[in-house]
Amino acid sequence: MNILSKNIFALLILQGSNYIIPLVTFPYLAKILQVESFGYYGLIFAITQYLVLFIDFGYNLSASKRIVEAKNNNIKISKIFFQTIIAKSILSLFVLLLVFLYHFLSESHLSNLIIFSSFQIIGTVLFPIWFFQGIEKMKLITVASISGKLLTLPWIFVFVKNSEDLDIAIFLQSISYFTTGIISLILIYSYKIISLVKVSFCDIKKSYLDSYQIYIAGLAISLYSISTPIIIKTFSSIEQVGFFTGADKLKSAGLGIFLIMGHALYPRVNNLFSESRVKAFAFVRKIIFISRLDYYFCIDFGLYLCRRNNKVNSR
Repeated sequence: MNILSKNIFALLILQGSNYIIPLVTFPYLAKILQVESFGYYGLIFAITQYLVLFIDFGYNLSASKRIVEAKNNNIKISKIFFQTIIAKSILSLFVLLLVFLYHFLSESHLSNLIIFSSFQIIGTVLFPIWFFQGIEKMKLITVASISGKLLTLPWIFVFVKNSEDLDIAIFLQSISYFTTGIISLILIYSYKIISLVKVSFCDIKKSYLDSYQIYIAGLAISLYSISTPIIIKTFSSIEQVGFFTGADKLKSAGLGIFLIMGHALYPRVNNLFSESRVKAFAFVRKIIFISRLDYYFCIDFGLYLCRRNNKVNSR
C-alpha cells in the first residue's frame, strides 16, 4: 500500500469515528440537556468556531504547503513547525484575552459558557493537523484525534445528568480538542520528527504574510458555513438552535466523508508540483476525471431511484 492509499485509509477510519461518536453522544446530550440547553450548546461552539477560524489564519494550507516544499530538510521543517506554533499561539493569546475581558465585563449567560469552551481554542494551537498533512502522516492525525475523543467520551455519561450540567458538557467537549493536541505533540516528540531550532520575529511576521491571502480567501465561505446557529438565534429562539444543532451534527458526520480525499490529496499535489509540473497536472487531470465519473454516477443513481419510486407510486 503506497503513502497516498495509507493516508486515505487512515482518514477513512478517522471519519468513521467522527460519524460513530456523534451518534453516541449527541442523542444523549439532546435528551439530557433538553432543547433550550442543547441550543446554547450549539450556539457556544458556533461562536468558538469564529475564534478558531481566526487562530487558524490559513495555516492549514500555507504551512502544510511549505513543509511539503521543504521535503526531507529536517531543519527547515522544524523551523516551519515552530514558526507556525508560535504564530498561532500569539493569535490565541489575543483571542483568549478578548474572551476573558468579555467574561468580566458582561453578565450574560453566554459569557460564562464561552469560558468553558476556551480549551478548544488552546487545542487548536496544539493540534498541528497542517504538519501531519505536510509530512503525509495522516495515521498520526487519526491516532491523536480518536484517542482524544475516546478519553473524554465516558465522562460525558458520568457527569452530564441534567440540563443544569450544560457547562460541564461544553467543558468536556472542549477538553477533547485540548487532549487531542497534547497527544499529537507527544506523537511528534516520540517519532523525533522535528528538532529544536531558533525562530526570529521576522520569520513569524513572514508566516503571517504568507498565510494572510489564503485566510482572506477562505474567510467568507467559512463564516457562511458556521454562522447558521447564530443567525437562527438572532431571528428565532434558542430552542430552534437546539433542533438545528442536533440535525446538523448528524449531517456533518455523514457528509464529512467527501472531505477525506481533499485532505489526503492536497499534500501529494504540492509535492508533485515541487518535483514536476507535468506530473502534477497529469495527477490533477486524473483526479478531475475520477471525480466527474463519481458525479455522473450519483446523478444516474438518483435518476434511477426517482424512476423506481414513480413506478411504485403508479401501481
